Amino acid sequence: KEVASSIVTIVGGAHPSAFPEVVKEPSIDACVSGEGEKPFLRFLETVEKGGSFDEIAGLSHTLNGKLFISNVRDYIKDLDTIPFPARHLMPIHLYGPPATKRVSSGRGANMISSRGCPFDCIYCESKVIWSQKVRFRSVKNVADEMEECYHKYGVREINFHDDILPMRRTHVLEFCKELQKRRLDIKWICMNRVNFCWPDVMEEMYKAGCRKIMFGFESGNNEILGNIRKKTTVDQAIEAVRICRKANLKVMGSFMIGNIGETEETIRETIDLAKKLDLDTAAFFVAIPYPGTEMFRQALELGYLSPDVSWKNYTCVGTVPPPLNLPGLSQERLRELQGQAIREFYLRPKIIFRTLLKMRSPESIKAILKGLGLFKNLTKRQNA
Repeated sequence: KEVASSIVTIVGGAHPSAFPEVVKEPSIDACVSGEGEKPFLRFLETVEKGGSFDEIAGLSHTLNGKLFISNVRDYIKDLDTIPFPARHLMPIHLYGPPATKRVSSGRGANMISSRGCPFDCIYCESKVIWSQKVRFRSVKNVADEMEECYHKYGVREINFHDDILPMRRTHVLEFCKELQKRRLDIKWICMNRVNFCWPDVMEEMYKAGCRKIMFGFESGNNEILGNIRKKTTVDQAIEAVRICRKANLKVMGSFMIGNIGETEETIRETIDLAKKLDLDTAAFFVAIPYPGTEMFRQALELGYLSPDVSWKNYTCVGTVPPPLNLPGLSQERLRELQGQAIREFYLRPKIIFRTLLKMRSPESIKAILKGLGLFKNLTKRQNA
């Protein structure tokens, strides 16, 4: 806008999907709530040819000089109709997976094979964008994109961003058979839930190139798991890791501290669980009540949101105070406990030795050094 105030600006993603009033910002003309492909295309056509912006489902704007909020969403029923990403427009050689997710020494790419999650965890903003109705791309469509990535772009590693890739047992088994049939030398990583961890499926996933599973364990306390509507248990978490290890799959765990109802004792249980599980890597986040989620509603109702909170506080890592100010757990204390969890997990002889064993190539050394940089950044506040 500083360059030319006539330039039309439009934003999308989780924030405007939950809070379309973001268009009140002087630098923003419009925003898309929910899936962006169809409304953004219609937006461009309307800018070019004229017409009413108010008729575009999911588009909120101030383009007519007044605020218009769209409460209508237009979800894509057949995901196979979406073209593959225009990767040729990106300097793909500059991009790679983060150190904690790398499962090969080759070039990486990101993909998604489904949209939506049927669960109702109170902290998750997924349903704000995709809804709780799950839609799958066909096995052929996903495998075709992987093959294009392999042959056209030299990709050897795929990071799947589905909320739960093995959600439908028959679908993921069909997917694995298709990949085995095509004999693509691609390694991949995906997210899963601990109660969707079937031994035979994990074994087939490994045969099809999967090398790492990411679980959102969240807490080591069953009462907290119930409070956040995770619908899983600590025992299921332990069993899921055992099953993955038996299938030769690496495991990454994600944990949250500072949920509503949390105490230092329950956080201690979470740290202890992370150390007990046989994990390769772990991430510890401070719970963030994102707008549009049930956690945000509860935080408002209980008066747990700090009065001086701003959008910069809505980050689950870093050094800024988190937005939640819980009884008995100050914002500063939560960041301290986050740093403590990271140090306790990674500064163990077992993890240090396992990391040293990975230093077998320039790529692995580079990835580990990046991970050390992240470790330093996440803990510098607590070490200061």
